[in-house]
Parts: sequence; structure tokens; C-alpha cells
Amino acid sequence: MNDTSGAKKQADRRSGVLEWSIAAASGLAVAVLFGFLLFEALTASDAPPTFTTHPAFIREAGGLYYVTVTVNNDGPKAAADVTVTGDLQQQTASATLDYAPANSQSEVTLVFSEAVEQEALRLRVESFREP
Repeated sequence: MNDTSGAKKQADRRSGVLEWSIAAASGLAVAVLFGFLLFEALTASDAPPTFTTHPAFIREAGGLYYVTVTVNNDGPKAAADVTVTGDLQQQTASATLDYAPANSQSEVTLVFSEAVEQEALRLRVESFREP
């Protein structure tokens, strides 16, 4: 009987150590998560989205000119309904980007009926809203 109760005590000690190890790891994970959330809350920026645009490539098909525009949101906040406008001498085209996450890159395509020279194309973000 003595051998069995000794084995049981040793098994209980092992399971106790395992339980404490799991509890310590869980506590550490909760503390790290809490620290991260606190850091994010204290360092959050109120700066608006910051956009840059540039033409990625231009292609012609069926008498129309398709300009793919890269839109970068380098700001710390997301934006929705981002309207990108391209102006040529006699023509304007615009497209709306549904959502631009913070620190992201997206593409829209503008369609023109006249030939597009990259030097003559003026691109801008005309409007956006906070999501």
C-alpha cells in the first residue's frame, strides 16, 4: 500500500507543477496583452489620413486609356469613400476607393477617352470620410 500512495503523491506533485506552469504562462500572456493595449491607447495619434498618389501604369484598349493609380494612405487613421481624381487638359476622371486602411496601399483605375501622357496627368485625392 505504501508504494501506491507514494506513486500517487508523486503524480499529484507533477500535476500541481503542470497546473502552476500553465497558470503562470496564462498570467504572463494576459499581462503582455494588457500592456500592449495600454501602450496603444497612450500612443494613439489623432492625425488624419495622409494620401499620396502616383500613376502605376497606363494602357490603351478599345480607344480608351486606363490609368491605374496607386493610392498610399501613410497616415495613422483609416479613411472611407476616398475619391481620387485625375485631370488632363480637357478631361477629368475620378474613382472612389471604398476603404483605405491606415498605412496601406491600394489601387484605382481612371478611364480617359483621350491619350494620356504621364507628365500631363494631375492626380489628387479630392475627398474622404472617417469610417
